[in-house]
Amino acid sequence: MKQAEKLYHDVMVDRIITQEMIADLQTDSFQDLEKYMQCLDISIIQFHTEKMAAINSILDDLWRKVYNGSDIQTIRIKSECVTSTEKRKAYDYRVVMIVNDGVELDMRDRCSAGQKMLACILIRIALADVFGGMCSIIALDEPTTNLDAIKMLACILIRIALADVFGGMCSIIALDEPTTNLDAIKVHHIAAMLNSLVAVRRRGYSTSDGQKKPFQMIIITHDDHLVDKLMIGSKPEFIYVLEKDSYGISHVKRQFSDGAEYVIIFISTYATHPKTITFRHSEDANGHIHVRHGR
Repeated sequence: MKQAEKLYHDVMVDRIITQEMIADLQTDSFQDLEKYMQCLDISIIQFHTEKMAAINSILDDLWRKVYNGSDIQTIRIKSECVTSTEKRKAYDYRVVMIVNDGVELDMRDRCSAGQKMLACILIRIALADVFGGMCSIIALDEPTTNLDAIKMLACILIRIALADVFGGMCSIIALDEPTTNLDAIKVHHIAAMLNSLVAVRRRGYSTSDGQKKPFQMIIITHDDHLVDKLMIGSKPEFIYVLEKDSYGISHVKRQFSDGAEYVIIFISTYATHPKTITFRHSEDANGHIHVRHGR
């Protein structure tokens, strides 16, 4: 009996000690969890503040460089905390414009269609640059739909001016039919602008940290006048020409600046089973081009 009482006493002591240890651990865990939640909330707010500041800084810089008007000095995104609870915070975002004398106004219903389009593109650019890291990409689906010649020219200028921003360390810009609905004078202006851009990139362009930044431009066009201007101004080594002959066969040719042409491939479009035949070319030590059939 005495041994049973001693055993019972030892078990009860162990139980009480275990319960107290569990209670202490729970208290410490709750305290640690509360500290973690507070640190997380502070970090999220700090992250949000830093990213919004970076976005607005890019927006301010781009707007001042791209927008040629004098009625709007700059634009920015305003974020306001509309609801705040212990578990979550909700923000309301709106785009505002700074007009003359530093007056801040909501951009909604106070700007033209062109200004709205420009702001939309710039905001996408800024978001891609801030959150896209080293591989920021922006896609514009038919950005010139229903635009007249002046607005179309402005849209092209925007994309050219911002190519070095949204491309990260590898700026690539593709222009598909950039001269559609433009007269000869505006085509000349676009060609001069593109030639100037190529000249600047050829001289070398570095990012803020001193790293060399590559640049690639792809232009797809049916405008021979634009091609001639680019060939004279930029002097590319060669261009690719796609044309169809009287037999319905499409030819892809590599056309050099000296007028020489070499067929790369031709595609039969009228045959029951379309066929693609490739011709490979090489250059010898004397600069002569040799073309041979390749499978």
